[in-house]
Amino acid sequence: MRFPQNLALAVAAAEETHLALVVVDVAQVGNPVVFADEAFRALTGLDDFGLLQNPFDLLLKKLSDPRDLTSVETIMDFATIGSWQIACRHSDSTSFPAIVFGSPLRNESGKISHRIYAFVKVGGQVSTMHDQRNEFYALYDQAPGFIAMAEGPEHRFTFANASYKKIRRSQRVGWQYGSRIHA
Repeated sequence: MRFPQNLALAVAAAEETHLALVVVDVAQVGNPVVFADEAFRALTGLDDFGLLQNPFDLLLKKLSDPRDLTSVETIMDFATIGSWQIACRHSDSTSFPAIVFGSPLRNESGKISHRIYAFVKVGGQVSTMHDQRNEFYALYDQAPGFIAMAEGPEHRFTFANASYKKIRRSQRVGWQYGSRIHA
C-alpha cells in the first residue's frame, strides 16, 4: 500500500518497532484503519481482513470489554495526545489490560490527517497505577464538590466529576486548561 509522505515515515517507523501500532485516517468517515503492524496483529490475533479499512471504533469495541465503551468514545473524540487504560481481548477471548497511547499525525498544511495508536499490554506497577487512578476517579465522580484533573505538558483535562460537568454544562475531558476554562 502506498502512503502519503507524512504517513509513510510513521508507517516505516512502526514496522521497525515492537509496539502494537494502528494508524487510522481521520479524514474518512468512520476513521478506518489504514495500517496495523505485525505486533498489533500478534497481540490481537486479527488479520488484515479484520483490520484494514474497518472503522476504528468498531475495532476498539471488538477488542475491548463492554464496560470500557466510555473509554473507547473518549479515545475516539480526543484531538491531541493522550493515554487510556482499557481491558482488551485476544482473538481467543482471553482478557488483558492495555494502555492505549494516541497521537495525531498532521499533514503538510498542519491539519490532523491521521491518528496513531499504540497498544501496550501492561501488568505489575503500571497496571496498579492506572487502577488506582481509576478508583480515585470513581470516588471523585461522586464527590459533591467540583473536581477536575489535567495532565501532560499541555495540561489537558483527563477527568471532570459530575458536579463540575453540571456547573460548566459540558464535558471538559480533552480540553486544554486555560484555553476554554472561561468558555
